[in-house]
Amino acid sequence: MDRRVIAKFPEKNILMSGYSEKEETLGNKTAMIWLKKGKGQLVLFGFNPQFRASTQCTFKLLFNSLLLTKID
Repeated sequence: MDRRVIAKFPEKNILMSGYSEKEETLGNKTAMIWLKKGKGQLVLFGFNPQFRASTQCTFKLLFNSLLLTKID
């Protein structure tokens, strides 16, 4: 199985605004992974990209993962 880490949470200052409980547990952890198994491929998110308060850049991540081209 081929897999790659696409994004990681930063070590410090994860939350820029709002509220987060136990944010120190996310420090330097994987946020997004791409993997290929057999003929299929998946993008796994460690956050909710379609959440109602998401920024415009997370929508790009979501739609790009839906429109992935075939990789041989």
